[in-house]
Amino acid sequence: MRLKMLFLLVLIITASVFSVTAQDATPEVTPESTSEAGVNCPTIAQNALEEAARECANTGINEICYGSGALELTARDSGAIDFAASGDRVDVSAMQRLSLLPFNAEQESYSVAVLRPRIDLPEGALMMIAFGEVTLQNISDAESDFLAREVLVRRGVGANVRDVPDEAGSLIGTYFWGQALTAIGRTEEGAWLRVIAEGQAGWVSADLVTGDFDFALLTVNTSNDAPVLYAPLQTFDLRTGVFDVPCSDELDATGSESGLLIQTPNLARSAQIVVNNFPVSFTGTLYLQTLPDMLQINVLEGEAETGDVQIGTLTLAVGELAQVPLDENGLYAQYPNTAETYSYVRTRKAPLALLPRPISLPFSLVGVLQAFEPNTGFLQTLPADGQCVVAWSDAVNLRSGPGTQYPIRESSPAGFAAQPDARAVGLDGVLWWRLAEGIWVNSNGTAIAGLCGLLPVIDPPPLP
Repeated sequence: MRLKMLFLLVLIITASVFSVTAQDATPEVTPESTSEAGVNCPTIAQNALEEAARECANTGINEICYGSGALELTARDSGAIDFAASGDRVDVSAMQRLSLLPFNAEQESYSVAVLRPRIDLPEGALMMIAFGEVTLQNISDAESDFLAREVLVRRGVGANVRDVPDEAGSLIGTYFWGQALTAIGRTEEGAWLRVIAEGQAGWVSADLVTGDFDFALLTVNTSNDAPVLYAPLQTFDLRTGVFDVPCSDELDATGSESGLLIQTPNLARSAQIVVNNFPVSFTGTLYLQTLPDMLQINVLEGEAETGDVQIGTLTLAVGELAQVPLDENGLYAQYPNTAETYSYVRTRKAPLALLPRPISLPFSLVGVLQAFEPNTGFLQTLPADGQCVVAWSDAVNLRSGPGTQYPIRESSPAGFAAQPDARAVGLDGVLWWRLAEGIWVNSNGTAIAGLCGLLPVIDPPPLP
């Protein structure tokens, strides 16, 4: 088998000497170049993420943890804040602005911060992972967290939860001894408590429940008030770098474009945030980025409803993206009318391992393939000394690795082209083009243009 593959390589190299633009012949296979001695650039981001995972593993509710790299925190008041090294923590309510400085190879610095704001969740908190070049401005006018405490139904009684603080109110649900409710408010005289029961707000008689705190500490509500669940960082402005992968000239760089990951504690209860003056209600996991004039909201898990009844709403399913136009101040300017398919290749390196709940990224080919009209001389229009382009005029299968032993990621119809970043002799002895990490196409049945012979040769990844 080794002799067969060696013979194939020799033939490929020989054939490439006589190759021309837009041919079906396979280009030469040359060894991948090695980087000069010095800083191992691709490992900087990986080391930073590992440090953040280690130092911020037990970040508490309403805490900000200094993960790694260069972070600057501006306090809401003039008091001093100890937030200068990995593992340092401060309360979310103390933050006015958090800035993560850009990647710096010379200083071996890649910035990561972990935040767990409660926002409007009576139980648990959001998980936010900021990475790369990011600025978060706390716009919430809440100076402290709302009080939400567990109460238990008393022994020997049941407790009816009603829609108003009155025995004549409509019944929402009945609970029994030992069952837990979350108290978030009370009537002025304290006879009734406002509670969250199975995600719904209601009222229960204070005599029917017990808690290990003074009920008088709860905020006074009336039956006409909406449940007041509003906390620091529920409203924030976001600025991020974009298209700024660290060491992007290195093959398989470990870093990601800058951004903000946000995950709810579970998929049962939605969370409401306001980003750059634009409302978002969601369950699951979001990936947020900003361009100078655009907020990008990617749904990686669950679903999101953007906007509100005044400006209109747009529901995003998993794998979809909303692009929200921003004004000159970086705030919401225009409602997005349609959902788009998000880019898997731009998202796949985001630090998902730092999230408490594992997710699997939805797959897409956005940003990988370019459509063209077959039999129009498309490849002949490309420069011979330009970037390598492969194209196919018949349908092909795109696989997770170089060989038919790897699973099919997706089938591509005829009339598409791509710019591969590497190549490999597959387990089947055939040359394969890598269109992006985890996306490969067989060289048989493809035509090429450009400097394909200069692409690095890599080893096939392990079989799944």
